[in-house]
Amino acid sequence: MDPKQVFENFRNNESDLTGEQISTFFDSLPDVHTDELIGNWRGGYFHFQHNEVAKQLDAVRWFGKSIISRDHAAPLVCLDEQNNPYTYQDIGEGVLRMVQFRNGLTTALIYDQLPIIDYFRKVDNNTLLGIMEGKVYLEENEFFYFFLERI
Repeated sequence: MDPKQVFENFRNNESDLTGEQISTFFDSLPDVHTDELIGNWRGGYFHFQHNEVAKQLDAVRWFGKSIISRDHAAPLVCLDEQNNPYTYQDIGEGVLRMVQFRNGLTTALIYDQLPIIDYFRKVDNNTLLGIMEGKVYLEENEFFYFFLERI
């Protein structure tokens, strides 16, 4: 099965999904280079996760991410009351860097004001799978799994 089909199966069958399955899938995907992230992305997450990250994203009405360049990234683009996207400024911006993560050298979004790093792998040219790790909102050794689709 091609990666996009696996991704769609995960997204459409979340009741049986586990972090271990997503993690294994992530490790099977190709790395992504920083230049491939430039643009605007609609985000989503797998709802089997009932942790503080999910609560916080829902509270701010998370919409996605906006990557201007490798040195200017908006980690949280949210929706206002009229469903217009805006950059959530309370956490600052972030930068993209190529980093070693697990079995590959891939792009990471490093947040400026929070101890959070998002790692990305490519499902296809318009879909990314992400793993967030950090010292806020997550327990030790806990990851948050999400995805981005180019808009």
